[in-house]
Amino acid sequence: MSAEEKIKRYLFDKGDLHDCVVESFSWHPKARRFEVSILDVNAGFLGLPEYPGRQPATFVLSGVSALGIELEVLSERLVIFEMLLSGTGKELSLDMGISPSGKISIAFAELSVVE
Repeated sequence: MSAEEKIKRYLFDKGDLHDCVVESFSWHPKARRFEVSILDVNAGFLGLPEYPGRQPATFVLSGVSALGIELEVLSERLVIFEMLLSGTGKELSLDMGISPSGKISIAFAELSVVE
């Protein structure tokens, strides 16, 4: 299984991170790295029998070649309503839909999840 297939499978298993609260974003331009910390990657299953419990995680995107952030800061609480991965090899793209209003798009080479 390729690296992007593993990431897609992880996102699928986590419900594409629907209803996950963002704890923080961190941009490291010199290192070309963007990090997204999530309070509970299982939040989309909260209240359901299959909810495995709270699991914080940080998504580390390395080799960032483009970063677009469009957020209207209407609330101090940002919630992901979808996270979509596209591309192959070292040309990957991640699009995050953010509620209440916004989007983050990142073109990158590698993604790792620190749980």
